[in-house]
Amino acid sequence: MKYTIEFRETAREDMKEIPRNFVDSITRKIFAMENGMPGSVKALRDMDYGFRLRLGHYRILFDVQDAKIIIHRVLHRRHAYASKTGEKKRKSQH
Repeated sequence: MKYTIEFRETAREDMKEIPRNFVDSITRKIFAMENGMPGSVKALRDMDYGFRLRLGHYRILFDVQDAKIIIHRVLHRRHAYASKTGEKKRKSQH
């Protein structure tokens, strides 16, 4: 199945805080999902997002609606599951 990719503003903001060399890899991995979802995609339960794509220490949190993949958040793994909404922890909370 061919998908279209849509980024939410929160995902764009998240990617501004990630080192450039990781952003390039993340972007390539996201756009590779246009041709189907790879094996590192997992359905999530009890979260605001339906799926996650794993790439090293980063997690791409997204939903699928018909033939559209909506990227909501791109977070380091320690933040991705911190709360249902992917809200970042403060340094003192680690």
